[in-house]
Amino acid sequence: MITNVIFYGVSTWVKNNYEEINQKYSPVAFVDGNLQKQGTKLFETPIISLEQALEKHPDASYYISVQTPAFVEQIFNMLVEKGIPQDKIAYPDEIQISNSLKKCKSCRSIEHSIIWMANTLVEQEHDCLQFCCGVEGYPSPDIAIKGDDIQTAILQLEKLRENILQDIDSSSCKSCPSLTEMYYPKKRTVTSLGIVQDDICNFQCCYCERTSTNTTSDQKVDSAKRSIRFIEKLEEIGIISPDHTSILISGASEISISKSRDIMLDAIKHYPVILPTNATVFSDKIADLSKNPNSRIIVSMDSGTKQTFAKVKGVDAFEKVCGNLKSYFHANASLVLKYIVLPGVNDNMKDVDGFLDICSEIEVRHIEIVRNFWGKEEFSENTISVIRYMLTQLKERNINVDCSELKLGAILEPELEVVT
Repeated sequence: MITNVIFYGVSTWVKNNYEEINQKYSPVAFVDGNLQKQGTKLFETPIISLEQALEKHPDASYYISVQTPAFVEQIFNMLVEKGIPQDKIAYPDEIQISNSLKKCKSCRSIEHSIIWMANTLVEQEHDCLQFCCGVEGYPSPDIAIKGDDIQTAILQLEKLRENILQDIDSSSCKSCPSLTEMYYPKKRTVTSLGIVQDDICNFQCCYCERTSTNTTSDQKVDSAKRSIRFIEKLEEIGIISPDHTSILISGASEISISKSRDIMLDAIKHYPVILPTNATVFSDKIADLSKNPNSRIIVSMDSGTKQTFAKVKGVDAFEKVCGNLKSYFHANASLVLKYIVLPGVNDNMKDVDGFLDICSEIEVRHIEIVRNFWGKEEFSENTISVIRYMLTQLKERNINVDCSELKLGAILEPELEVVT
């Protein structure tokens, strides 16, 4: 029997065939991307995230415990991209995969992402396509969608990608810190589709540099309809599919109060969806959408007190948001809370303890702790001490945390053992 194995995929197939598989492989853990499964057990074996597996079991082998060939190949490629040697990855004997990988300098956005941007947000005549939203001051090159000619814009984006990869060290992406030389699939698969809309928002967050545009309500609805046509076109030509693509709805807007909410949510209801909301309005549609496998609602609280919430968000809605978080909890929604660390504003014990109490009250299982994307603040010893305290408390409460965007790995050991 082969020991120290991670089973990737909590599927019906592995549940039905576990006894036979277990005669050859003895798992130390299951990995699954579904947040609702993480933190539970299958056959008395913990279900964790891939990042936890890489952290806790760096020398483990992997068995891909799903039967659908497309999923097996996707997981195989992802594991190789993460640095797992191919000879340490096994999968069902009847599955044949191409192992079609190449080693090159690229990034996950260039290889796997498309972002649709509303024209009013980029101050252009046309909506545009990008690979990413820019990283640390490195803007993403873009392609304009002229009229309704979506297919031409997609072809132009693919040509732009080819040109960048042919000579990436001379391209506009050359200095981007996200570039990494590693193995990527030879065939580009769009696993992430971002829809960045120009719509209304009822918050005025202190860290948001995007201001409201002068577009009318009807123009905002038209913008949403254009983004839906774009999604439908990508489906029609086979670039995206619920089988391998997740959708992120974002922008300087709040989906729960948008006139376009229902038509947008209906258009993406079959996809895994990452949906940020400020939770000032509870929506049954949003709650139901989050129950899809690998979908989740993200609410950025950034505080644990009413006073700090108003200072950060620009509105007095702390109690309303907390009430709606409870409603999402009772609706069995997949909920992730975020805490954007703002030095001098929310890096204090009172806010952290209040935030931790909220997490415990609604039994949230997943937290993101991040930096201010728009800010340049350095973290003081006090700020790092507060983050360390938060991580320790979350670990004691058995709450999974992603704090990779803080980029404090060496400083926060061993607290980073809680990172997922």
